[in-house]
Amino acid sequence: MPESTVADVYKLILALDDYELDRDTEAILKRVEEALQAKMDAIEKRRAYSEYKTGSNSEIRENARQKYLNLVGMETDW
Repeated sequence: MPESTVADVYKLILALDDYELDRDTEAILKRVEEALQAKMDAIEKRRAYSEYKTGSNSEIRENARQKYLNLVGMETDW
């Protein structure tokens, strides 16, 4: 999902929040925000992994590998 789409969804949720549709709107908004953040993290991990696999030279691939390992929480000397 492109970042602009994620941002548009988030803006829509914020706009709906203005209408106070539900007394649990704040809890729903928090869940949506967490889900959107998880999606953005997944997109960033996938980009790093793709660059690691398809980088044009070994330096780019190694930098992308290190970034991916950092994003998934593995030690960098793996």
